[in-house]
Amino acid sequence: MNHFWKGRISVVLLTAVSMLVQDNHKSSCLAFSVSAPSNGERSVSILGPSSSTSSSGSQFDSGCVANPVIVPPSDDCSEWQCYYYGNSGSWNGGIPCFLPTGSSGLATSIDGIQWTKVPGKELDGAILTPSKEGSGAWDSVQTGVGDVVRIDKDNLQMYYFGGDEETLAMGPGPSIAGFRMRIGRAKSTDNGRTWTKDETFVLDYDESEGFFASWPRIVTFDDDDKKPWKMFYHSFDGKKWRVYGAESYNNGDS
Repeated sequence: MNHFWKGRISVVLLTAVSMLVQDNHKSSCLAFSVSAPSNGERSVSILGPSSSTSSSGSQFDSGCVANPVIVPPSDDCSEWQCYYYGNSGSWNGGIPCFLPTGSSGLATSIDGIQWTKVPGKELDGAILTPSKEGSGAWDSVQTGVGDVVRIDKDNLQMYYFGGDEETLAMGPGPSIAGFRMRIGRAKSTDNGRTWTKDETFVLDYDESEGFFASWPRIVTFDDDDKKPWKMFYHSFDGKKWRVYGAESYNNGDS
């Protein structure tokens, strides 16, 4: 099987792109919020980091949570789903983290306001984690959910990005591991509770674009099966962030 999406699209957008960075020397907790109904406040938190002293043991997202990916109710599923990533203060193997990525989790809601985290079956309650430390896998240091596509009631596809142990110098500072990112896919057959990764990534980084391929978002066309799925992702070449695209004509398989 060809694991690469077809026909990279040239740069479609160049804007200032903000990045969430976790400061390892401070107690930094990212959380999600929505517009408050009528209490005068600008927003109200709907999901925050888990307690590091939870009765269920250590939690993968006790340091921060970020990048909510919402799958709304549909004819196939009545619940709201929020996929997100987070970490407990470091990446796999104790590698210092410079992003709020690490592992991914799931929360569900009946109204889109009140959310309950779903304990995952992976390490520290996650639903998707990096591959084994020292395995040489492309996602062995850190991972993060980028987008989730519902196929039907129980079947979903997750497009995520991950980094390996290769160290990169992207500025005047020291070289860091985990930033050689690529895009992968995982599938769930139980409505997002457990996930199985593809054997390898579906989209590699391109040196002409930048140091990595990351933060994928997927556009599908339910009204026209002949239209290709579109993936938009971004990269950084040391000077500028740019948005790129790729297409798939077989529902994300290649």
